[in-house]
Amino acid sequence: MGLPFICAGVLNTIISLVSAQPGISLHQLFHHAQGVSADDINFLIASEKIYVDLTAASLTQPKDCFVFRDQQTAKAYSSVALSQASSNVVASPVIEYKIGTSVCYDGKELSVCRVWL
Repeated sequence: MGLPFICAGVLNTIISLVSAQPGISLHQLFHHAQGVSADDINFLIASEKIYVDLTAASLTQPKDCFVFRDQQTAKAYSSVALSQASSNVVASPVIEYKIGTSVCYDGKELSVCRVWL
């Protein structure tokens, strides 16, 4: 028995949904991908056309299983989710903004006195 064939339309539909909503749950993907079978989606995961971190969640728990276009997108999404700022700190890839922090802006030393969220 050969590998299943996934038509280009099914592949494009799934990739479009996953690209538009990185981190969509497998449950939501099953629901929104009308005309696409769960077997088709599972085949795309197995053939690495779409990405699921199988160490983070089981495919048998589709509400807890998040789907991404690729592993790089999943890692970026995870990094952003883990770096969500607390109510007193705004995170930046360059500096951390906290009240009292000194920053250099346009050659001038400034002190952060208020953080707007």
